[in-house]
Amino acid sequence: MRLAMIGKSFPTLIGGIEFHQTQLAAELRHLGHEVEEFAQLPSRISSATTFDWVVYEGIHRRNLLIGTILKPFPAKRTAVFTHGSFYETGHIAELRRIGYPYSPMSFWSRRLFDTFLMPTILGGTNLIITLAPQESTDIMNLFTGLSTPIESLPNFWAGPASDSPEPVVPELSSFKPYIVAVSRVDPRKNLAAVVQAIDGLRVNLVLAGPDGGALPSLTREVARLGSSNFRYLGPVDEVTKRSLIENSSALILPSFFEGASFAALEALAMGKPVISTSRSYLGEMSRVFLCSPEPGSIRTTIEHVLNLKELPVAPKVPSANETAVTFLKLLDAAE
Repeated sequence: MRLAMIGKSFPTLIGGIEFHQTQLAAELRHLGHEVEEFAQLPSRISSATTFDWVVYEGIHRRNLLIGTILKPFPAKRTAVFTHGSFYETGHIAELRRIGYPYSPMSFWSRRLFDTFLMPTILGGTNLIITLAPQESTDIMNLFTGLSTPIESLPNFWAGPASDSPEPVVPELSSFKPYIVAVSRVDPRKNLAAVVQAIDGLRVNLVLAGPDGGALPSLTREVARLGSSNFRYLGPVDEVTKRSLIENSSALILPSFFEGASFAALEALAMGKPVISTSRSYLGEMSRVFLCSPEPGSIRTTIEHVLNLKELPVAPKVPSANETAVTFLKLLDAAE
C-alpha cells in the first residue's frame, strides 16, 4: 500500500502529532508499506504519483481545505486523524467556566471555519480516526449528519529510540523527589497552577519544553511565590526527556484539556504514575490520577500519589506495531 502522511510541524518541538506521524510511518514501512511524509502540502506533486491513501495528521485547517478542494494528491481515498483537535470547540462553555484563557478572535475564526467548511471537508473524506470513543461522540455532536465512518484508535508508545543507559541530569541529582512536566509552555498547559499547588510541599517540579508564550507569566508567578522547588530546563532531547521521566516520582499534565499525551503513555510504560487533567481523551487507565485545573485539586492529587504505598497494576500501553496493524485494518474496512 502507498500512503502519503501530511502533518504540521513546530520548529522548536516534536509534539504529539509529529511524533505520532513519524512513529506510525516508520512502523508501516517496517510492515512493508510505502509511506511518504510531508510537514505541509507541497506546491506541486507529479501527476504520476498516485497514493492509495492520503492521511492527514491533525486538524490543520489550511492543509485540509487545500487538500480536499484542490486535491494536489492523486489518491484513491483520504483519512483524517483528529488528535483531539475539536475538544476546545465542543467544550468551550465548560472550559470558560473553569477559567480557560482562550483567545476569542482565534476561537471564533476556527468556529466559523468549522461551522461552514468543516462538515464538507470531513464529509468528503473516507475515514475519520479519533483517539477515543468519547472523541468520536464529540465529533458526531459537533457535526450532526456526518456520514463518514468514525473509528477510534488509541494512542501508542513506540519505545525508546535506543537501548543506551538512561543518564541522570546532573543538576537534578540533589533535586529529588520531583514531579516532571514535559510540555510546551503555553497558557492551555496551566503550568502556573502546579507551581502554586506545590508551594510548601516537600516535592519539586521540573519542567522541560520550549516557550509557547506563557514562560514570562510563569516566571513571574515563581518569583511572586519565592519558589525554590522549581526548575525550568527549556527544550530537551529524547534521551534527556526519558531520563527526566525515569527519575521522577510522577509525570504531571495539568492542562485545561489534552488529547492523549505521548508523554503520559511513555511515563506509564516506564511504570510511573501520571497526574492528569480530567479533561482529556486518555480515558480511564490504571496509574492515571485525575484532577481539575485548580491548584487545590492538583495539590490534593499530588499528595495522594506521593503517599501511595503501592501503585495499581500497570496498564497495557499499545505498541506502535499493534497500532499500525489496527490502522491498516481500519483502512481495509473503509475501502
